[in-house]
Amino acid sequence: MSCAPASPVARGFLFAMALLLFVGPVAAQEKPPIIVDDYGPWKRISSVVVSQDGEWMGWVQDRLEGEDSLYVRALDGEGAFSVPRGTAPAFSRDSRWVAYLVSPPEREGRRGTEATPAGAPPRGPGQRGGQGGGGAEGRTLVLRHLTAGDSVVFAGVASHSFPENTGLLLVRKRGPGNDAGYDGADLVVHDLVRGSSLNLGNVSEYSVNQPGTHMAYLVDAKDDAGNGLYLLDLSSNAITPLDTDQASYEDLTWDEDGERLAAFRA
Repeated sequence: MSCAPASPVARGFLFAMALLLFVGPVAAQEKPPIIVDDYGPWKRISSVVVSQDGEWMGWVQDRLEGEDSLYVRALDGEGAFSVPRGTAPAFSRDSRWVAYLVSPPEREGRRGTEATPAGAPPRGPGQRGGQGGGGAEGRTLVLRHLTAGDSVVFAGVASHSFPENTGLLLVRKRGPGNDAGYDGADLVVHDLVRGSSLNLGNVSEYSVNQPGTHMAYLVDAKDDAGNGLYLLDLSSNAITPLDTDQASYEDLTWDEDGERLAAFRA
């Protein structure tokens, strides 16, 4: 005796029952809840920068627990390296160099302070920073040639930048601290082509003009000794004092063409 074929409704019902029997045991398996201990191995990507020629990329791999790591890689080649505890990567304007901060090993029970990415200008046209503090304590800056691998190291660094239209690296050292009564700190002007460095003392603010020909800076020293507005010729390293007094100087600003500058004196 032959059986009549099942109707479309019956076939749909049988399919639904089979699907329910298959999915039911899977749905019944509850996933374990996430607990605090699960967060430690998690990682995230931050401080992503790309060289101006588009051939190199740098980024920081942050860990919720343990030490962060910096990675630099050639996007169309085999060049790559990593730096434990490296942060704040920045590429030079000619895409031949990378600069990054390296923090000392973390103390037990204390996580290191995140560095400010170098790609962002600190606090407007007149750059200011490094007023002391634990974040910069013990940090070193490494300037590394991307192909040759040669490197230069600067100790006790608070911030760094590659000014536009120049072949320079500016390195500001740690300041005297909030209780010192003055904000000046050493500023190193490093020439990437010559490999030479010029150290300027007690610099509180600095700014390079748009053409990249001159850098103006303010001095804020202990007991106001030598305070003033100064101009550095970036081609000859000649320094011209524009205004000096036993006063406080702040808010250094160039005009758009880089031919005039202003600062407040109080």
